[in-house]
Amino acid sequence: IALLCLLAGCRAEPVPAELIHVWRTDAPAYRDRHLEIRSDWVVFGTGAYVIEMYPVLDVDLEPGEAERRRYTIHYRADDGAQLQLRVVLTPGKPDSLRIDHTDEIWLADPAASANPRKGA
Repeated sequence: IALLCLLAGCRAEPVPAELIHVWRTDAPAYRDRHLEIRSDWVVFGTGAYVIEMYPVLDVDLEPGEAERRRYTIHYRADDGAQLQLRVVLTPGKPDSLRIDHTDEIWLADPAASANPRKGA
């Protein structure tokens, strides 16, 4: 069963709906960047028309504070390496996200909608 799941692209934990957004920051260094978390992909907008997409393998929620949630998103790079993106989500209006070990705050962009459909 594990082999079938691996071949079919199954993950142990799906991406939580609260993470599925296009995230943007006002930080000058990242003004033309975005982070998009989909149900099965993590997408890094690295410039005006450049994106890098990686399939999500798993998502872990660390136990901790109720008002902040620390997630680790495990994804696979083009060379096959398994990488991690650790983020802290603070629910609110709008939700905010901080990438672990950085100071920039990323906000869910209400004008953009991460496409939650698998494979989109």
